[in-house]
Amino acid sequence: MRDEELSREVNLSEQSDKDHVADIYSKLANIINEDIRKASFDDVKYINLRDVNLPRNVLKRPIMTQTYSVTTHGIFGQLLEHFTSYKQSIGDRKITFYKVPSIVKGEYCLLTEVDLFKIAKIIDATLFKKYPLIKCLYQYIRDITNIMNKLDIPIDWISPNGIKIVQFYRKLKGKSKYRLSHKVAILNEYSDN
Repeated sequence: MRDEELSREVNLSEQSDKDHVADIYSKLANIINEDIRKASFDDVKYINLRDVNLPRNVLKRPIMTQTYSVTTHGIFGQLLEHFTSYKQSIGDRKITFYKVPSIVKGEYCLLTEVDLFKIAKIIDATLFKKYPLIKCLYQYIRDITNIMNKLDIPIDWISPNGIKIVQFYRKLKGKSKYRLSHKVAILNEYSDN
């Protein structure tokens, strides 16, 4: 995989002491925030996204975990961890709102779960849209994993610090729950194929 732009953004290309240290998360944060605000103009139901400005620290984990198969729902859950919520009665319904940073310094946007799920979808699409070679590599690794799993061959690799890892990816067949005095143990049972 040769992607000079990406290698510079993750500091893998040759650099001198005078070169600026790149930060892919900040770069993607800018792109994601632009796409979020654009969504407010593309569809009137997302008008609340008009002034959203998510900082790097909120976006780093959802970006980073995409290559670990995080889903849009998983990204949504990661976002919820960062925002204060409160319920407000509107008519006979209680709606949960989340305080999300705004482009106006010191102010917040009030978003619903529908708004935050739209943001999760935007985040989910951005990494692979911006860097299509990462998507190709990611899909290749998933395909190899599926083939090895079907052949019942473990994935065998060595971590950067020298630890040997042998991983079988088996389908969960069922769970059994056992009560042991005051504790509960859950044992997972995996199928052989």
